[in-house]
Amino acid sequence: MCSRLLLVLLTAAASVSAQDICNLTSVPSAIRNQLRTDFSRWKVQEVASLSTYLLDRWKSEQPAQCPGYVVGQFFNNKERAYGFLLVPTDPTAKGFRFVVFRRKTTESNYEQTVLAQTDNAEPGDYFIRSIQIAKEFSQRSRREFQMEASDGIFLVDSGRDEYGVNVYFWTGSRFRSDPQDR
Repeated sequence: MCSRLLLVLLTAAASVSAQDICNLTSVPSAIRNQLRTDFSRWKVQEVASLSTYLLDRWKSEQPAQCPGYVVGQFFNNKERAYGFLLVPTDPTAKGFRFVVFRRKTTESNYEQTVLAQTDNAEPGDYFIRSIQIAKEFSQRSRREFQMEASDGIFLVDSGRDEYGVNVYFWTGSRFRSDPQDR
């Protein structure tokens, strides 16, 4: 009886912590409002929505991050930016939207940049993760790719018969995407 109770408690704790990592209360209200109005048929990718194949891959990431929400210095080393992997609210629909928000320089609003989107992919096969550019790329690579920000974002695709990782990084005037062997 005690072992069953312990199993139930551990399972409940794991689901709470998985939900907590995707809590958007720390996201500025202006961004949350833009997500609600501009992406009304979309939601942030959650742990519960990941495919079986992707869930194992996501669990191997350390530290664990929300699969659909990241924060980092994606544009420069002075400002926080927010990245979101949005999937359809309709569980039968396909596709995703990968969007980054940054504060406009003269306003309190945020501008959005759609980095990738499709209407054909299985949404449960994708997650995003923030990375520190200096830990993932040599100084030579950073110069060659003209990486200007300290952080980047991995978009991981791990379906049944596929696996791919693209890194997105800021070059000073635009985001660039590059496939990675990871």
